Parts: sequence; C-alpha cells; structure tokens
Amino acid sequence: MKQNHPSLSFVKGTILTILLATIGSLNTAKAQCPDTLFVPRGMSICEGTTITFEVNPDLPITEGTLLWSTGETGTSITVTPTQSGYIGLSLDKGTSICTDSVFITVIARPDSITSTTNVICNPFTINLKSMPGTAHQWYRYNFAISGATGQIYTASTGGNYWCETTNICGTFNSNIIPVTKYYPPTLNVSLSGSSIICSGDSVAISSVTNAALPTYQWSRNNVAIPGATNPDLQAKQAGNYKLVVTDNTTTCSRNSSGVKVTYYTLTATIAAAPCDAGSVTFTVSTNSTQPDVKWYKNGVLIAGATGLTYTTTTKGYYKATVTDLVKGCIKNTPSIQVSSLCRMGDFLQSEDVVAYPNPTKDYLTIDVNEEVEAFSISLYNMLGMKIRSEQFNNQFDMRTLPAGVYLMEIRDHSTNLIKRLRIEKQD
Repeated sequence: MKQNHPSLSFVKGTILTILLATIGSLNTAKAQCPDTLFVPRGMSICEGTTITFEVNPDLPITEGTLLWSTGETGTSITVTPTQSGYIGLSLDKGTSICTDSVFITVIARPDSITSTTNVICNPFTINLKSMPGTAHQWYRYNFAISGATGQIYTASTGGNYWCETTNICGTFNSNIIPVTKYYPPTLNVSLSGSSIICSGDSVAISSVTNAALPTYQWSRNNVAIPGATNPDLQAKQAGNYKLVVTDNTTTCSRNSSGVKVTYYTLTATIAAAPCDAGSVTFTVSTNSTQPDVKWYKNGVLIAGATGLTYTTTTKGYYKATVTDLVKGCIKNTPSIQVSSLCRMGDFLQSEDVVAYPNPTKDYLTIDVNEEVEAFSISLYNMLGMKIRSEQFNNQFDMRTLPAGVYLMEIRDHSTNLIKRLRIEKQD
C-alpha cells in the first residue's frame, strides 16, 4: 500500500528554514512597532510538516525581549503543528510591546474511516465514512470494490473494509474496520387461550426464540409496557401486543407480529315480576347473544333451571349465573330475596352484600356483588369485642359459636367498610 506525496505549490514536506539576518541597530528614540515581526507568513501545510519561524531579517533589533506563543524566547522556533491555529510573537521593549501573529492551516492526512457500528443485522446495512478528499477507492479485504468511489460506502456483507483516499497532501490508506454480519433471532408469539378476554380476566401470550442471550420488551399499541421484559405476558387489556427480542451475543433484534386481544364485558341483571297467584317470576337481562343460564337458591344450584326466566313459590335468596357460549365469559347477577309471597314487598333487590340463611345454625353464605372487592371479614359480639377475623370467603363457619346475636363487618383491601350485618346464631 503506497503513499505518494505530490509536490505542492505551497510549503509542505520538508523543513522550511529561514536564515536569521543580521540584526541592525535601532534608534530607540524613533522605535515603532513594525507590521511584520517574523516570517514566513500565513500558509497551508500538510499534517506532519515541520516549519521554522524566524524574526524578520529586515528588522533591526538591538534591545527588548522576544516571546513566542510556544513559550520560547529565541530568535527562531521550529514546530510541527497537529492542527490549524495561530503562531504569535511579542517584543517587549520596556516602554512598549509589539505583537504579531499568523494563522497556519493544517491539512489532515485522510487516513481514517469511521462507522457507528461494525455489526450488520440482516437485512440491514451500515455506512462506512472516509475523510474528505479528491478521490476515494473502497476495499473489502485487499480487493477493490467496483464503483465504491464515494466518501461513504454502504456495506451489506461482512469483511475487513478500508479506503484509499487522495487529497492535496497525497494518497493514503485508512485504518481497517472489521464488519460482522449476523441474522436476527427467530421469534414466534402465540396466545394460550382465546383472544377475547372477559371483564376482570387476562390471557397469556407466550414466546419462543432461538436467541442465545435474549432480552425481551413487550409493547401494547406500539407503546412499550413498563416492566414487561419476560418471555411471556399476561394481557389484561384490549390492544395489539408485540414483542421485541434482542440477542445480546449479536445485538440483533427481531420484532414479532401483532397479537390482537379484544376485551368483552358481559352484562347480566335480574328482575322480579309482580307476584301472581302465590308465585314470583324472575327474568335475566343480558347482552349475550348465546347465553347459558343457571339459577341458584340460597347458593345451591336449582336442577333443570336453565332459562332466562325462573318462577318460584318458595322463600329464599335467588340469583342466576350467565355464561356467554361464544366468548366464554361468566357473570353472576345480584341476589333477590323473597321473604313471603304475594304481598307488597314480597321481594326486594339486595344490596351489594347479602348473608343467608340468617338466622343460621352452621354455615353462613355471603353473596357479594362482583363490583365489590371484599377482602376481610370480622365478627364482633354485641359488646364490641372481636370474636374472629379472617380473609374473605363466601362461606363463613359459625358452628363453634354460641347462640346469640353478632355483628359482622366486611372490608376491602384498604380496610374501608363495605357492609355491616346483623347475624343471628341458633343452636
């Protein structure tokens, strides 16, 4: 790899030496600052060139102190500038100071190429950039790349790349940048269940990749999900979910295809018709187009009661469970209490929390509306002493308690009171 340095029309290459002329006498009474304290004047030189500056030979100096910008004090200095800048000289004559400076332009050797990365992830490319020059020729290994004669070369394959660049200072060979080409990891994502999630539910999205050292980032609707950096994800909201896997051994990434999740809210309410001939008819209203309905009395499934309506002639607490046969979602209706038949007020819509049977001899069933997030149950005697406290369960065991009247409190996760009930225990 040759480096040729053509002749320049200006100073370059060799040491420029300007002989110091005989310093003549100076009439101090007529001392003035000359226009030129030193020579040569401003110029352009190639990087690595040595140049000597000397006091102007036409300047008769008999007194005063010389000080160059390099800190030297002689009548000449020899420098090899590495970058463009000023060279200065001052003459301190005691009563006055004369100064002079010139700007030296250093032309860099175009022997360097750069790149933001040396990894190509298929099918992408990287750009290699040479220094400015009048001519360029890019090489892969030791073979010239046909047509690669610009300052920037776009590489799409691996190899050792370098550039031969020419400018006014000559022709130079650059450093070598080794480039490696990798292929992104394989990636497949899939749902573990239906793409339709019911209110309050979630669906798992799993991934499989051949990345040797993978990192994961899930996104929803093209926005990264904070903390979602595991191979699998529990999707709790509707949206389009994607995964980016990066193989840290190659830095290459793969984006998955989108997985669409739809959120569905099943509605189910219950109403009672006016009492007729000793019976009460309940009706379920739902937005399901294919509902499967099951009826319950006092928390026990009523055999054969599967229609949208149910008629009863007995007292108790009634509710229904609706399952959407298409989307698989399940919704429980609130309970309705039938206290006696065919009188005004025979039945009434329960509140958020209903406990039955009350009085009870053994177990108390606690029905809670799905919108209520019950967390704990506490039982007190009528003196206000706490008898028992436990995590919420819809079956509360009162078999070991003595007969009497108790107060029950149901609270949420923040200990806010949801409901206070009066419970009677019988022997």
